[in-house]
Amino acid sequence: MLKHAGWRQAGISLVELMVGLTVGLLVIAAATSIYIVVVRSGSEILASAKLNEELRAVMNLMIADIRRAGSWTASADLASKTPSCVDDANPFTVRGTICPHQTDLQILDSGSAIQLTYNRLTDWEYGVLIGFRLNGGAIQTVQCNNNATTPVACDTASLATGWEGLSDINTVTVDSLSFSAAGSRCLNSTTNVSLNSLCPTTNPVNQRLIEKRQILITLTGHLTTRPEYIMTLRQAVWVANDRVIGG
Repeated sequence: MLKHAGWRQAGISLVELMVGLTVGLLVIAAATSIYIVVVRSGSEILASAKLNEELRAVMNLMIADIRRAGSWTASADLASKTPSCVDDANPFTVRGTICPHQTDLQILDSGSAIQLTYNRLTDWEYGVLIGFRLNGGAIQTVQCNNNATTPVACDTASLATGWEGLSDINTVTVDSLSFSAAGSRCLNSTTNVSLNSLCPTTNPVNQRLIEKRQILITLTGHLTTRPEYIMTLRQAVWVANDRVIGG
């Protein structure tokens, strides 16, 4: 009589089960870690890009206006205006009591603010004044149209109203803003002497000075909701209109 061998069921031991579970958990943990790194990296890239975009937009607006400082187009009826600073010349180059209100570019408040003037329309003798400053964590700007009646009143140093926010403090908090004339040069075309600075404030006698101006802007800010993201931008801006002083 034939005897059938008994079939024994194969399986896994408890040790093998524990090893399998451990390996599976390690794989899941590694995949989760990679996912978290990717998500965090993407979030950091987006935060940095947002901060850079906001600060760069403000910087570009300031650069565009600073480059125009002192530009002027002679008006056809300039001689008929009262008072008239000069005829057939750029009034922004005149110093002293003749045109005391005409300062085409001036750094104020120990370098934290700047004002500039340029002529945007041919029938404006006195031009438009633009100002930039840091106030309460936001960069503000002001615009004031000079006129013959109250030219001195159009000055950022004395303007208490009219300032508007240029940056959104809900998005970016500006920590510091500074303007410097470092890199500017002054050439005395009469004596052929050059200075690595702005020209002296005293008007030369029978001499002509040519002032090549450079404004260095330094801007630092952080994301308002994520203060750990901080960025600093620096930009040197050459003023297109050289200032010619004296005769």
